[in-house]
Amino acid sequence: MFLSTMAAVAAAASFAEVLEVPVTSGVQNGYTSAQLEAIAGGTVTEIRKTGSGTLVSGGIGSFAGTVRIAEGVLKVSDATGLGTSEGPTLVETGATLHFDSLASGYTTYKSERYEIAGDGYNASIAETNGAIRITGATCQLSHLKLTADASIRSENGFHFYDDGDSTIDMGGRTLRLYSASSGNLDVEWKLDGIVNPGHIEIHDARYFRPVGSPFAGGCDHEIRLYGRAGLLLESTAENKTWAIVRYGT
Repeated sequence: MFLSTMAAVAAAASFAEVLEVPVTSGVQNGYTSAQLEAIAGGTVTEIRKTGSGTLVSGGIGSFAGTVRIAEGVLKVSDATGLGTSEGPTLVETGATLHFDSLASGYTTYKSERYEIAGDGYNASIAETNGAIRITGATCQLSHLKLTADASIRSENGFHFYDDGDSTIDMGGRTLRLYSASSGNLDVEWKLDGIVNPGHIEIHDARYFRPVGSPFAGGCDHEIRLYGRAGLLLESTAENKTWAIVRYGT
């Protein structure tokens, strides 16, 4: 009996470390009170979104563990949706991290360690979804790691920015940036450095403005412009080593 009780306690403790939040269809507007209590209690080290539906995440501003979007969509509309910057946000293949209705101006969510495993669900060019989707305002991103080719879609724009320690790891992959609103897309690229550089694709953007050099060394890496895309390029020695290729009109 004693051994059985101990085993049950151990199993419960192990289960509590990962809080799985399934949404199989539609939208679940936030966590249940029991889930929020477990998160606040400090025993949860990972929140895992599963199921094909959308979870609106909020009220976990003090959470310091991992947020994993394994399936479907995790949507955040304020800074409490991903917890603190201590833990990473992982977007697995086929899932979407959706920043929605952000405050005006540049808004940062967990300015470190976004790991993207692949394009989001419904990630055709005609759709507004991607591994990361941004609606409502401009979003700042840094500390991004790609483990597969990935897409980011935005209505207005996003800034890969230098916060003093903002090297990202492209994993030799392609990062595709799409406009979700008729070319109304502004992209500013300002980072400390790139690890394992790959390629950048800009699709139907109003402008792409690299500040400094996004890639180190030569023309092995390309910035590929598709459709409507303007390029504002600062004249530096590093910039002159880029290969810039335009596709389409």
